[in-house]
Amino acid sequence: PEGHVLGSGTALEHIDLQTAGGGVFDPVAYGGDESRAHAVREAFLVTVPRNALRDVLAAPVATAVPLRDSSVRAPGPATALGTASPSPSSTPGGPAEPDIAHATELLAQADAGNPTVRLLYPAGDARRAAAFAEIAASAARAGITVVDASRPDWAAARAAAPGEYDAVLFASDADPSAPVALAAGFDTAGALNAYGWSDETVDALVARASGETDASTRRKALAELDAAVAKRAWTIPLSGVPMLTAWSPAVTGVTPAPTADGVLAGFAQWLPTRPSGTGSPVS
Repeated sequence: PEGHVLGSGTALEHIDLQTAGGGVFDPVAYGGDESRAHAVREAFLVTVPRNALRDVLAAPVATAVPLRDSSVRAPGPATALGTASPSPSSTPGGPAEPDIAHATELLAQADAGNPTVRLLYPAGDARRAAAFAEIAASAARAGITVVDASRPDWAAARAAAPGEYDAVLFASDADPSAPVALAAGFDTAGALNAYGWSDETVDALVARASGETDASTRRKALAELDAAVAKRAWTIPLSGVPMLTAWSPAVTGVTPAPTADGVLAGFAQWLPTRPSGTGSPVS
């Protein structure tokens, strides 16, 4: 191509935990004791090697993709790597390196023994298979066994088969023009809530952020929501997803597309550099 820009888009790699399928993160597995289920969720999440996962998920394409520390807020529109908006968070998404000692302590407090976690992810995806290996090796240090539950229909299985997995690794996108798109997924009745997540404080914060028209006040509500979601130990953010925008000699004025579906982003500013029909832009 004539030119290209490698950036970090708005999509977020993350791990979500299934809390309603009768598995290891469901209070039902502990006689309805939510505190024990919470401790096991937190124990698993603190074993997640976020830095190592960024290396296997993003570094093969780009080495400067930052960790994302917010589960509910998309970053600003991406430009080139190194100048993309960082994750807008005042609360950490989790330790960058595993805290095995804390995980072991939490499991002992919960009297959970050596739990098994079934990790769902897209079958045939080499990057996420490598991520699975990192997750499993790290969790094993705390006595947690992570088993491969990958399947081709993983996306449908998230909602249709809650009893067949305990955690899911994937990327979801959020349009920066819809500031509560990610947040809505944490609402008890949210259409994207496939995990049985339910908390009155979280629901109230989602409603408050969704109904707020003042951007500054909405940001404060989303910051509170970030903290509330982290406290529930439902999910952990990992990193952004590298995005490549490339163009041919036939066009100028191409800018990076921040979202996964933004192949025609900024097309109104594109200008031909040679007669029509001799080349076409690719973004």
